[in-house]
Amino acid sequence: MVKWTTHAKSQVRHIHDYIAQDSPLYARRVSEALVKKTIVLDELSRKGRKVPELPVSRYFCDSLFWASEPKQAAKT
Repeated sequence: MVKWTTHAKSQVRHIHDYIAQDSPLYARRVSEALVKKTIVLDELSRKGRKVPELPVSRYFCDSLFWASEPKQAAKT
């Protein structure tokens, strides 16, 4: 199960609210797509097989970078 941090939930709400200024429909679609991605991450963690040569613990890092202007993304 993928657990959402308070900060991550806040970011999704912020993205939703920003898009909703122009289109509530697309704001909902984007929010739903982000949530569906976490479901895929959960399913992905159970696929494949254990490799005996590797340690038991697995790490997966994924970051969402969002900016209203392309130049802002470079500053993060």
